[in-house]
Amino acid sequence: MTYLLFLTVIYAVTVAWATRVWAVTIPQIVLFSAVFCVCVQRFRSESTIRFPLFLAAPGAMAAIGSAQLLFNSTAYAFPTANSTLDWAGYLACAWLAAQLRPREMCERVLVWLAYFAGAVGACSILTAFTSPFQIFWLVPARFEQVFGPYVYRNHLAGFVELSLPVVIFLAVRQTERRPLFVTIAAVLVSAVVVAASRTGLILVGLELFAMLALAAYKQWLTPKASLMFSLLLISSVLAGAAVTGFSFIQTRFSEEHPYQVRYEVLQSTLDMARARPVAGWGLGNFRTVYPAYSRIDPGVLVNEAHNDWAQWASEGGLGAPLVMLIFALWVLRAGFRTGWALGPAAIFCHALLDYPFEEPSLVLLVMLLSGLAWNSEVHGGGSQLHRSSARRRNRPTVPGSSPAWADPVGPATLAK
Repeated sequence: MTYLLFLTVIYAVTVAWATRVWAVTIPQIVLFSAVFCVCVQRFRSESTIRFPLFLAAPGAMAAIGSAQLLFNSTAYAFPTANSTLDWAGYLACAWLAAQLRPREMCERVLVWLAYFAGAVGACSILTAFTSPFQIFWLVPARFEQVFGPYVYRNHLAGFVELSLPVVIFLAVRQTERRPLFVTIAAVLVSAVVVAASRTGLILVGLELFAMLALAAYKQWLTPKASLMFSLLLISSVLAGAAVTGFSFIQTRFSEEHPYQVRYEVLQSTLDMARARPVAGWGLGNFRTVYPAYSRIDPGVLVNEAHNDWAQWASEGGLGAPLVMLIFALWVLRAGFRTGWALGPAAIFCHALLDYPFEEPSLVLLVMLLSGLAWNSEVHGGGSQLHRSSARRRNRPTVPGSSPAWADPVGPATLAK
């Protein structure tokens, strides 16, 4: 199941550029089938089927859409049905991630995600410079610039925000592969610079600072080693970003009133929410209803509210952002507890100025990391990756004792 779940998320990221139905339905079919198989297996073996409390957030969103369809309170049923199905798929992804064992989580999924993130970051930089109008040098794009599998700079930034804490955590805790993970971190930050995402670059910088401060606070490194690692990481990131260039991102930061249009769109979205504060207009109906409440005509299609929190309120009523706020607070706590799960909290912050939760691959990553974080909290030891996998393989175990990977690593061991 671990392989299937991770490959499903990889597939969703790889086809993030596609607008066809198959790009979304294939992961949903796989996830729903996996949930069915796991439930049947647990039922036959009379094992306990766990339903973590954090699943209430995606479950509530799916329930809101279902209620809107049932009571015919949606402006247009078709997008509401699609959004409800999307949230059901996110719920399935989070539930499957919560069923994984801690060893699978720590030693496989996180490391695989770090490697895959490095590949996506490198591909994004290469395609931005060598293939700006073609996705993966093959598929013609309708946009003026593409970044690997993403056709929108802020969605690439969201992917980096989710994966960067994992990479830095592995760089801190796994000494033998530290140069590799530091290089991956530099590539990821460079990709955000190339994409010229202002909010993404600010959040990535905050993540770097938070991870280094967390490493010092939790004594994952000695003060001297923490300082040296900080200098190494920051210098590598700056070197990688300098190679790709700062000119475009400087231009974007120097724009006057860069969020003026988004502010007007936000006001219109809040007007939509005030009109139907309880029932909402129906999940997925922003484009349908927005023209009736638009305060300005920007001359382009306003596809999303550029603020997921306001869009949740307009589409699902005030209960939708309230549920997601509780979920955001939980992932923030989980992020500071584990370190590697800080990415979902950053995505919720990014959702104040953009729409990362309208990109299925990013939401699947949020659910994957949230499920793994819950798994770590329940079973313990999930965030305690040993510095050396070779030492872990050679470490003798006493019959009847806890496995080596579950033993907590104390400051004395990490200081060696």
